Amino acid sequence: AAIWAQGRRRVCSVELTPTVLRQGRETLAVEKIASASEEVGTPVAARVLGTGWSVPRKFESVPLKLTDGTTVVAWARDGEALRAALRELTET
Repeated sequence: AAIWAQGRRRVCSVELTPTVLRQGRETLAVEKIASASEEVGTPVAARVLGTGWSVPRKFESVPLKLTDGTTVVAWARDGEALRAALRELTET
């Protein structure tokens, strides 16, 4: 059980710094994020960050529009807090 819990913590971790958004094992440069607003819709085929097939259980999805025009799905326990933090970083 301890190995499963440790693996889940690693895969379901979220870290946001002024330069990088890390979701599980995947990192995304903040400079590549164009928008994190609620108006960004989630396309059905949008890729989920963190090398998973779907948003982990008990996490909210946060669609992100990237500078190349694609949309990806980030996730966090508090989706609004992640959205607000990303807005603050991308608007400056």
